[in-house]
Amino acid sequence: MTLTKTSLVLLLCFLGFYSETVKSQNCGCSPDLCCSQFGFCGTGNDYCGPGCQSGPCTTQAESLGTIVSQSFFDGITNRAGSDCAGKGFYTRDAFINAANTFPSFANSVTSLEIATMFAHFTQEVGCKNSFHFL
Repeated sequence: MTLTKTSLVLLLCFLGFYSETVKSQNCGCSPDLCCSQFGFCGTGNDYCGPGCQSGPCTTQAESLGTIVSQSFFDGITNRAGSDCAGKGFYTRDAFINAANTFPSFANSVTSLEIATMFAHFTQEVGCKNSFHFL
């Protein structure tokens, strides 16, 4: 019985933490408010300064070419085994050129979004048996 109560308490704590985490990742701020690095909506440097996730942020976003450096790109493609038929097919320059044809994407994407996108690409279209992530 004690184990059941403990499990229930832990489950409720986990759900409470998880719901706060989800809310902070999806600010839902109106377009005139910034979403701070902690997921809160507001104005001023605490919300629109460093770490601002969306809205009229005052910090300049990194360029796509800076986020996706050649070493970053090579670090992903080099994980593919020599038996991967698509290895070497896609280059960093081709990715940057393609992304730059969509300025609203290239000028607003964050490093977290890029990391997520490449992780998804690696999982879905990579040579899955050749990738070994810790």
